[in-house]
Amino acid sequence: MITRDQAVKIAKNRSGWVHSFKQSGHAIFGCDYTVEEFKRTLDAAKIIEIGGETCQRMRHALCVDKELFFETIDNFQEIIQETGGET
Repeated sequence: MITRDQAVKIAKNRSGWVHSFKQSGHAIFGCDYTVEEFKRTLDAAKIIEIGGETCQRMRHALCVDKELFFETIDNFQEIIQETGGET
């Protein structure tokens, strides 16, 4: 698991928006959150973690509650290590 602050640092902020996707059956649904909506989602989350190899290759390594995957910056792993690693 990672902290909310780590999650905010590794999310890719595109001019005030953070992109996400959610797997639903055979489809993937994308959604853009404002930074404030993203932070509220993190505040309400039970689990914030780094997802597996597939979502990392898709550049959506930030996993919230095992169902919502947010786009991450390219060097997210370095940031996680610099800020204390995963718990």
